[in-house]
Amino acid sequence: MNPHETHGDDSAFEREVLRHRRTLFWLVGAFVAYYFALVLGAAYFQEFFATRVFGRVNVGLLFALSQYVFGGLVAWAYVARMRITDAVMGSLKV
Repeated sequence: MNPHETHGDDSAFEREVLRHRRTLFWLVGAFVAYYFALVLGAAYFQEFFATRVFGRVNVGLLFALSQYVFGGLVAWAYVARMRITDAVMGSLKV
């Protein structure tokens, strides 16, 4: 299919493209904000990040490990949204 061809229902296609861009904007924004929260927290809140939770594990270590969980949640949200997008795009006539 040629990407420059017109779609049967351009308004539905354009709406879905805008939803996709909005989803990407918020997911990337949330991930970047969460990432820099770690960087800024480690730089400016050293005493808090050094607070021991149990044993040798401190708040900074737990926050750093939570980045993996947050990344997984971002990926899950993206996949869930793209399933909806795929269904909408599949229902459009070419």
